[in-house]
Amino acid sequence: MPTAHLGFRLLVPLAFLCSLHVATGQPGINVCGVDLRIGMAKDSVLRAASLACEVKRYRGGADDRWCARPAEIMNSGLPPYAACNDLEFASGLLSSVEKEVGQTHDGNAAGIVDRVFSFLRGAEDVGQSVTVTPGSETEYAGLRFRTINLRVGQRELILSVTQPIGSTRGVSEVRLTELLQAAAPRSRKQ
Repeated sequence: MPTAHLGFRLLVPLAFLCSLHVATGQPGINVCGVDLRIGMAKDSVLRAASLACEVKRYRGGADDRWCARPAEIMNSGLPPYAACNDLEFASGLLSSVEKEVGQTHDGNAAGIVDRVFSFLRGAEDVGQSVTVTPGSETEYAGLRFRTINLRVGQRELILSVTQPIGSTRGVSEVRLTELLQAAAPRSRKQ
């Protein structure tokens, strides 16, 4: 297939998806080079995401959950579902996207803090408020797991810290995940 024709085939679906975001004004999250929004048709999402990612369904369970793993790490030796961006569908429509934004094991969290700052600044620039809540805190197998949630509309950043308990030699891990999910249904006033 000629390269020019392949480029055109890739640009048409991507241009269409981008135009939907502009037309609807809905919040989006970019996964596999595709700007995804809640409510998009499952077949369109999977087809577009598969152009730049390995896309496969999670085994087991009744949920319609899919892993979209970037092409550059497909053959990296990671376990089959590691480093996945998670896509979830309900009734054939995208209902949730969870994207790993970054992580560090070396104690230098500057890159992650920069991403959090950009998220907060972006919300402020468009006049949206940010809700910050402590998430969970658990201890298991000598490790402490803590999360902090930052929410703007349907978008949420989850800052997770894993720390060894009582060890000065252990290495902490900091992860940042972006979550976009359908708003909870509103109850009708009677």
